[in-house]
This record gives sequence, structure tokens and C-alpha cells, in this order.
Amino acid sequence: MQIRIRRENNILTFSLSGELDHHSADEVRRRMDTALLANVCKHVIFDFTGLTFMDSSGIGMLMGRNKSVEILGGKAFIVCNGTVEKLLAMSGVFSHIKKADSVEIIKESLRGEG
Repeated sequence: MQIRIRRENNILTFSLSGELDHHSADEVRRRMDTALLANVCKHVIFDFTGLTFMDSSGIGMLMGRNKSVEILGGKAFIVCNGTVEKLLAMSGVFSHIKKADSVEIIKESLRGEG
């Protein structure tokens, strides 16, 4: 599992690649929480296009980070590939986190927001 964290203006992007499962979810959770606390950003993008596998541990981690973003008054967005998209759709994640086709589309839609 690899995680890349980028901050651009008021947006924090988490790009994950590899497998997000019970073996990696705790480490990903810790790194995301640390980044959320260290960076004062309103919005978060979860870029899961590089994930090859995700299980329920990943869904739990994702929903927990979404809750943190909501508490801070921000919005969370997700970009994902077909395999992960099916899992997230079946689990109802998209009723809580808005899905987009690309990170750039999200950034463009948020341009100018505080």
C-alpha cells in the first residue's frame, strides 16, 4: 500500500495505490489523521484510482475520515476505478461522499471556495 498526500490551496488529496485491507487500513488511517490535523484544509479528495483491492476495513477507514471532514465543515470527494467503485456503490458510500470522474474536475468545481 502506498499513500501520497498533497495539499493545494484549501484541498488535501490522498492518493492510494495497492491493496487497502485490514493489514493496511490502520496505517492509512493514522497517516490521514495526522495529515488532516497538520493541514488546515476545508476539503478532502480520496483518489482511489490506484487501488487494486479494497475490503470492509477500507470502507470503515474512509467513512471515519469523511466524518472528520464533515465535523471540520468541509466536503469529501472520491475518485475511483471500476472495481472499487462497485464495492463503494454496493455499500452505500456514495450517499455520503460525492463521486467524481477525476481529481481535476473536483478541484475545478472548488476553485474560489474558501
